[in-house]
Amino acid sequence: MYTMSQLTQMVPPIAQPKLVASGIGVWVVWDGQLSPVLNQIFYDFGGFEQSQVEEQSLWFFFGDEVFKAFARLSSYARVNKLPLFIQTFPASLLVGNKFETSFTCPEEFLNQEVEASQDLEILIHPSFMPTVEGMTGLNIKEFPTREGLTPAGFGLMTTDAAVGYNSPLGWYYMLRPLGDPLDKNTAEGWRSIFSELQALLERLAIKHLSHEGYLIFGLDTVRALRIVTRELLQLEETIRTEDGGRKYWPCVMACVLKQGYHFNKDLPKRIKLDWQQLSPDYPHMSFKSALYLGRDFRVNDVRRSSGKLDIDDWCHISLTSHEQAGEGEGQVPFQLPANLLAGNDVTCFYCGLTNHSARQCPTKAIPDLNDDVWEDLSLVDMARLEEGGMSLNRELDGAGPEVMARLMEGQDIRGLLLRGVFELTFACQLRCLDRIWRSKGKTLPDGIADLAAPDDGEYLWNAVDMVRRCDDEGFENEISAGLAKHERGFQPRSIQGFHAMEQGDWSRAAYFWQEAARSAFSPLQHGWLAFLEGRAMEVQGDYQRAMGLYKQAKSECPKWMEPTYRMGVCLVKMGFTDQGLTELLGPLLGNPSLFNRILLDPELERGRVHILAALWKPWCEALAVRDEKATHLAELPELLKSWFRPDHPFLKEGLERAKFLRELAKINNYVSFYRVVKDYDKFQKDLNQTVEKEIAALNARLKELHVDLKNIHHEAAWFPFGKLLREFNKDFNACANKINWMHSTSLQVPANFRKSLDYVDEIDSAVVLLKARLVTLRIVRDSTLFVLLLGKSFMWLELLGLALSLVAVPGAIYLAQKTGQFWLAGLLETQKWQVQKGLLLIVSIVAMAIAAIKTAVSFEKKRAAIFKAREEMADKAQAKGKKKPEAVKQAKALPPGKGGAAKAQDAKKDAGKGKTKGK
Repeated sequence: MYTMSQLTQMVPPIAQPKLVASGIGVWVVWDGQLSPVLNQIFYDFGGFEQSQVEEQSLWFFFGDEVFKAFARLSSYARVNKLPLFIQTFPASLLVGNKFETSFTCPEEFLNQEVEASQDLEILIHPSFMPTVEGMTGLNIKEFPTREGLTPAGFGLMTTDAAVGYNSPLGWYYMLRPLGDPLDKNTAEGWRSIFSELQALLERLAIKHLSHEGYLIFGLDTVRALRIVTRELLQLEETIRTEDGGRKYWPCVMACVLKQGYHFNKDLPKRIKLDWQQLSPDYPHMSFKSALYLGRDFRVNDVRRSSGKLDIDDWCHISLTSHEQAGEGEGQVPFQLPANLLAGNDVTCFYCGLTNHSARQCPTKAIPDLNDDVWEDLSLVDMARLEEGGMSLNRELDGAGPEVMARLMEGQDIRGLLLRGVFELTFACQLRCLDRIWRSKGKTLPDGIADLAAPDDGEYLWNAVDMVRRCDDEGFENEISAGLAKHERGFQPRSIQGFHAMEQGDWSRAAYFWQEAARSAFSPLQHGWLAFLEGRAMEVQGDYQRAMGLYKQAKSECPKWMEPTYRMGVCLVKMGFTDQGLTELLGPLLGNPSLFNRILLDPELERGRVHILAALWKPWCEALAVRDEKATHLAELPELLKSWFRPDHPFLKEGLERAKFLRELAKINNYVSFYRVVKDYDKFQKDLNQTVEKEIAALNARLKELHVDLKNIHHEAAWFPFGKLLREFNKDFNACANKINWMHSTSLQVPANFRKSLDYVDEIDSAVVLLKARLVTLRIVRDSTLFVLLLGKSFMWLELLGLALSLVAVPGAIYLAQKTGQFWLAGLLETQKWQVQKGLLLIVSIVAMAIAAIKTAVSFEKKRAAIFKAREEMADKAQAKGKKKPEAVKQAKALPPGKGGAAKAQDAKKDAGKGKTKGK
């Protein structure tokens, strides 16, 4: 037994379909090998296979073409055995927001069970019997209730032997070049592209005719529709992108079902289609026709009217990415909500939408410039933007401008999208007029950032408020008073232009803005008023004059990009999308938010497919660079920690920036791609500058420590008792080794830099300790030196005193005898040794006193002279070719361990040899 529910379970469901088409469901069951004739006939007659499992399948047809397919199948079954069970029943085809399809039918048919038939059996649901009986050669017989089937009163379809039906499906294609047919460039461009199209049609053996610039041809099968549509799209793409000398000219294409039309030269006039709104280079057809093409084609919604979407509404077709005529092709995955674009009103001057008039525009309630909206949009993933667009589309279904005003105030994605759409045309809105009046600048766009206070001057704010409230009577009274005061001034005429525009009087609006320009005194005001005139021409559809006025505004304010953007929009509206893209994408590298602006612009809808395809390349390039940078983002925290200590101020800042970059890299948004790359490069630059600054500070600190160690060495080198300096020498040599390692290693390596920071702290602590120990060493050293100098002076004085005393006693005896003082001479002679001893004692005391005084007076001078001589000898030794680092030489120039008077001599000897020894 075969169960229908097995088939329906395989069909993917669509919770909220974009459109629903009622039709005929067909359940087919067979036994053994299925004849390929079934699928061929069903496809040729417009069938959609929904699912197939084991020996049964489920199909959907839009209308009575299914019964003609059954007639063809019955004719085949008369000469070929065809064991098939076929049942028809009411069903619906669901189309999702991405134009994926699903299938649904009444629940009573889902649990049916049946066995395969031995012959061809076609069961017709009672609701379709009148249609079948009205077709020539088709009849209905009674069919007994069969177990397992729903007792709905099915009938058995039979066919006459002579009946024969062909597929009722067929299409007419119409192609028309853009531009004025009388223009020379248009004629030459169309002649070139026409020759290419004619060669294609002749190759496919398709009959065609050309009349008044239209190329018309017919197609008879679904297969032909698929082949020709693919060939046309690939031909247009090849000519447009290839540098082979073939001239490209854009043309619009429309495809309609043959039903009700005839192949003649008047066919384009009978089609209710606005050729000025068709996107160039992409075939336009109904949703029904587009679904016949299959999955190799992308369906793009072009609805411009409000109301429920129908299967016969227009769309246009492009190739899916794997069918593109070239590698690396695709489209940015974003579409504006269809209900936002739908509308029957004239294009709103303020925002460009067609679902409300300028008087009702929600932008009139926005108080001022909201430039932050582009920053907010850059932080939203494209998938979330698309989901928000779908939700916004549901909210706007049949809604008016008051719903948009309410949604615009929301803080969700829907409100953000609406605020972005309304921010696109800020320059031609009333809130810009506020800034223009108060501007202190001379040119745009910088001029509207320097503003006077609202009450700093005489402004017609009441007139502006009345335009916002649509108070026509109050406005006329207010503006009359303003004109009486300001005569033909800039302010009253500029606001009168807005009021006339809202009244639909475009000529008066242009007159008022021209009069305001005569009273304007700055390039800012002249450029803005020319821009308003250009916008008025653009809204009226006079794109050539609009572009001329935009050029005039650009000449007044050369740095203002808005006129250039509007010129690009005008070219897209004219159908010349490639030329418009040159104006639109030119400033993209310098202003990445322009990418999101182009995506949200509702006035670019005519060239939407071209534009999304053109944005694909910069999207992919930015994505590739973002991905390259993103691979390094996970390493940033560890890299920062390897460079800096936990208390370093840059570490905390860097970790926060790294976290922000990691989160930003997760967002699929062109501006986010750009920001990741830019912020990552800036982060690396800041990191390198911080490291260089820290290395410079570290090197400066090393120089200070080196000087401190050098001074410590010079002081300690004179200590006479080397064996007592073991701990001192150990600490000193450790510091010298660390400084030597820091001088010889690369501080650009994080591990070395971090280790050097630790070494500096250790050396700093050691230097403090060495300086404390040096106080004791200095006392001992100076004391020893003082004693040596004192002993030296005392010896020389003592020797001199002894010599004098040895001469003094005999001399005194001799003088006493000569002078007749014999008693004195006798006394000295008998007591000369006692006198000699006393004299020696006196001489020693005097010598010690004199030596102490002399040493105390000259000690500082002699000590400085001795140290200076030592340093000069050491410098001469270094100048003779010493190649070892200073830190090493100082580390090895420690005291030799000898003391006393030999210390100074050994120091001079070592300095003379240019070698020093260290503990």
